[in-house]
Amino acid sequence: MIDANGWWWPDLTDFGYEIFNCYTRYLLVSGPRKCAKTRNLVHKTVRHHFENPGAVGAVLAKTTRVAKASGVWSDLVDWAVPQWVNAGIDFKVLKPPASTDYKLTYFRVSSN
Repeated sequence: MIDANGWWWPDLTDFGYEIFNCYTRYLLVSGPRKCAKTRNLVHKTVRHHFENPGAVGAVLAKTTRVAKASGVWSDLVDWAVPQWVNAGIDFKVLKPPASTDYKLTYFRVSSN
């Protein structure tokens, strides 16, 4: 989404914009099921990597299946990162996520 000033913003809920623009050291987000907490936090994570080149992040979940199948990993890889890449703000995926069943799956992004 492009605002009136020409700035690009990701597709978030109203509560998501509060999360997205929060710069406190620790952030605790609560709410009922299916209220887009994960998707809002995924965009916050991608923003952190965009603003801090060389940053390292991790996705932790109870099981690998929970994280990859329909959880935070799929939201990150299939939904959030493509929005950032297609926004035209010089955000690139250098190494795409491997489609393997290894426990450690990663990808590399660049924002120059």
